[in-house]
Amino acid sequence: MSSDFWVDTGLAFGVGAITQGRGVIGTVGVSVYGATVGSYLKAEDPLPAQVGSFAGSVVGYYLGNGAIRYITPYAGNAASQIYGQFLGGVAGEVIGAEVEDMVRGVQ
Repeated sequence: MSSDFWVDTGLAFGVGAITQGRGVIGTVGVSVYGATVGSYLKAEDPLPAQVGSFAGSVVGYYLGNGAIRYITPYAGNAASQIYGQFLGGVAGEVIGAEVEDMVRGVQ
């Protein structure tokens, strides 16, 4: 695996730990900051990563929290937290990557 993978993975892990329970503003802010730092560490243009991170973190935050609220009455708090965080994380990464690719194509 490339060193870029480990940079992105480490930053994503740190962002997730820092933003736990911070709300959408905190999550988006720290996520975009993490994307900026990652871009500079990889000597890349930060704009695509910033826009992708913004879009992905907003979608992931709301989708994950919506799933948690919907599932909790049926599956309990612990199971719904796991499912909601997983769903939000995956959706956020997919949307973020697609938006980042679109921005790269426009530049």
